[in-house]
Amino acid sequence: MFTAALVAYGITRNAQQAQFVARGLPVGIWVSTGLLVLLTAAMHVGKAAALKNAPRRCHGALTAALLFGAAFCATQVLNWRSIYRLEELRDTMYAFTFYMLTGLHVLHVFGGIIPLAWITRRAGKGEYSSSRAEPIRLITVYWDFLGVIWLILLTALVLGS
Repeated sequence: MFTAALVAYGITRNAQQAQFVARGLPVGIWVSTGLLVLLTAAMHVGKAAALKNAPRRCHGALTAALLFGAAFCATQVLNWRSIYRLEELRDTMYAFTFYMLTGLHVLHVFGGIIPLAWITRRAGKGEYSSSRAEPIRLITVYWDFLGVIWLILLTALVLGS
């Protein structure tokens, strides 16, 4: 589905290129990218802290990651509003494919926030240590994967802008 959405975005953007030459991506796309980089870094700090038996640092890093994830979702809503405000883009396939690509990613980010909130709460109780860090390791892999997917999506958006 993701690949099909990328292809649809490319075809749509290419077909409407003359109409949107002067349009770029919303500035919030770059903010979103920075938030995902910070989220991924915080996850790795949290995992390292758990492995070093530093529960307070682990909890702090996971809390930061949770906030970065929520901020990413909020920034994407602002990006969508930015595209929607452009009347010439409002009801086009370009806008639809932009919403679909970024919306799919937001759904996966939101889906990752749920287990992240769960492990953050447990980290606050000091439940993770060097011998019990598997949940943090697994959710870190998930966020790394989402970061890679976002970079692919960002590349497509930049090439199409």
